[in-house]
Amino acid sequence: MVVLGAQICPVGVEGTLYALLMSITNFGGVISSEWGSLFTNMFGVTSTNFTNLWKLLLLCNLTDIIPIASLGLLKGIKLSD
Repeated sequence: MVVLGAQICPVGVEGTLYALLMSITNFGGVISSEWGSLFTNMFGVTSTNFTNLWKLLLLCNLTDIIPIASLGLLKGIKLSD
């Protein structure tokens, strides 16, 4: 991801782009951890109760599709010369 970003960014801002990408990655990790805890608690899944585990897994897998659905927003980006 960093190499691809460095190829499409203007010359001289590669370090800034790297810092931005790492910040977004770290923020995403924190949010996913918090949301995972929230959803697990919301569905009542515990170490002894797996009744709603299938619903939790379905929700988690559906949220993984969101970035794929947003790929259409990248149509205007030129990836190589």
